[in-house]
Amino acid sequence: MKSIIAINLSAICVPISGIFVEKATQIEAEAGEFVVVRAFCTFFVAGIILVRSKKHVWKDILTGKFKFVVIIACCSTFGFCSMMVGFSLMQLSTAIIILNTAPFWTTLLAHFFNGEPILK
Repeated sequence: MKSIIAINLSAICVPISGIFVEKATQIEAEAGEFVVVRAFCTFFVAGIILVRSKKHVWKDILTGKFKFVVIIACCSTFGFCSMMVGFSLMQLSTAIIILNTAPFWTTLLAHFFNGEPILK
């Protein structure tokens, strides 16, 4: 149940963040400013989560998985930067429609990289 709530909150927050980006670009804010603020917020929230779960940032990464963690971080950062630039360059409704093609891309990537079947 927690996972369903988390995914729905994410689905709600993406268009809300797009609305704020759209408004902020009208007052000439740059997409880079959003990236810096998001990085700070992510660092802050991750720190709270790590402290509460009694995890250590470096010691608790599985041996040999650091490269994998860096790839995930780079992909998510690039994805967020691309999303912010897209929100600032096109209409919000068009950007959200394109963003909602993520299940399609996820299905294809899961099929080719993980060998998962594509079901109807």
